[in-house]
Amino acid sequence: MALILMFSLLPTIALAGEDGEDGGISVLAAGVECAQGDACTTHAAAIGRLHYNSLAEAVDAAAEGQTVTLLQDVNLSAPLMINQGIVLDLHGNDISGVTYQTAFSLSGGTADYPVTITDDLAASHTDAGQISTVSGITVQSGYVRLEKVNISGSSCGVSVMSASPAPVVDIDGANIETTSLVGYPAVISASGAADITILPGTDAFPTTISLSSMNSLSYACILSGSYASSKFNIQGGLVSLDIAGGSAYISMGGTSNIYGGKFQVSNGSSDKNVANASDWNTNVYGGFFNFQPDHAASGYTAVPDTSVSGYSYTVRKAPVAQVNSTDYYTLQEAIDAAGEGGIVTLKNNVTMETALSLSQNVTIEKGNYTITLNGSPALKAAEGVTIPTAIDQTGFKAMVDTGTGMNAYYKDLMAAISAGSHVKLLQNIQLQTPIDKGSDLVLDLNGHSITAPKNSDYAFMLGTQLSNEETVEISIVNTGEDAGTVLGGIQLGNTTAKAAYTLNIGKNVVVKDRAPLFVIGKATANIYGTLQVDSNDP
Repeated sequence: MALILMFSLLPTIALAGEDGEDGGISVLAAGVECAQGDACTTHAAAIGRLHYNSLAEAVDAAAEGQTVTLLQDVNLSAPLMINQGIVLDLHGNDISGVTYQTAFSLSGGTADYPVTITDDLAASHTDAGQISTVSGITVQSGYVRLEKVNISGSSCGVSVMSASPAPVVDIDGANIETTSLVGYPAVISASGAADITILPGTDAFPTTISLSSMNSLSYACILSGSYASSKFNIQGGLVSLDIAGGSAYISMGGTSNIYGGKFQVSNGSSDKNVANASDWNTNVYGGFFNFQPDHAASGYTAVPDTSVSGYSYTVRKAPVAQVNSTDYYTLQEAIDAAGEGGIVTLKNNVTMETALSLSQNVTIEKGNYTITLNGSPALKAAEGVTIPTAIDQTGFKAMVDTGTGMNAYYKDLMAAISAGSHVKLLQNIQLQTPIDKGSDLVLDLNGHSITAPKNSDYAFMLGTQLSNEETVEISIVNTGEDAGTVLGGIQLGNTTAKAAYTLNIGKNVVVKDRAPLFVIGKATANIYGTLQVDSNDP
């Protein structure tokens, strides 16, 4: 009995051989305090002051957000799985595994606590720790961040498995390489939905991704994805692909957006490019290349550029317009440079998400190119300026007098009413919701009609926005030669609000409905036009 009691009072330990083995003794692993600290060569890993006999034990013991520090080189003899958001600091040490069965798998990280692999002891990739397994690192799910470490695999550097939600992987300062002799290798592969971002890293730790093979392969690539669900976002880094022969691509499959970085593909490749011809989801917005890249994004172009040693091309925005033989990269810059009576010649399709401003009369020669204005407003033109015929005005629903000498043109009537106090219709309008306005408004029908929403009896429901003692005046006028028509009733006022609402219906304005005007609450209506009861309206 005494012997049993003495054994139960001993510290709980784990006896281990290679990492992942338990030495044949099944004992609950627990850390022990070690006076040697990070200089310890007896234990494999540590969490703060607690040291563990194996890396697997330390990983299992770590809580979310904690750091596991590797204290010596580890040769995996069994799978190592990190399944929550911890930090693994290699601390200048290496992890190796020589078979597919010694996989290094990551999962369970969150946006706040991603699984992070780094090396806080290293000053550069030269002295940073290395993870070297047949299959590199496998991301099963969750959020992962790779930085300041070396990762290598003979079949792949980083494999991202299909999961829901899609795994999120940030690579920032890691050196990832694949050396392959056979097959169809890739450095980073995704088998399903994934969100992978490659960041530039730092001067000391530039993100570096490379693939090399002494053999001729059918094809090799840096990024391999599964159709559009695998998303690669390359912000920077050094990318190289060196094979003895065959097709070499930066990206195959997936959706790849390249915004920056430096890309080298070996001359041994018979076919080298950013992507193969069928990868229409690849778009290049920037970067330097030692070959002429394809897949430039819309509005961008590849141009010769030797400003960076070892590279011959870059991708940048294509000029969209020209004035007197000078190229401009935005239509606005070209128009401003043209001057009064100047001529702007388009060199590319133009899409703008902000308002195009015309302060002077210009001619735009668009040829076969198009101008798409998506801003709100889409266009601003000074009073007296004629809108060039190259700009399609059929989509403009209303014009707002801004009171600054500029008229703003909108593709949405409600946006115009919300933005301004003096609005003029430019075409007939079918409403989706009734019009309301909590401040003064002059709405000029301009000879056009406004039709109530299909699911409402009212074209206007004035007063629903008010709750305080406000005074609001709404005027519906018509400066057009033809009558301006409101097809649907007008509800005026609010039974619960203290606001005073005034409605003016101007001359040559017709309001047509079975109940053209319905006044409730504190409101005044001045009728100078026509209220017409439509007996055919059910």
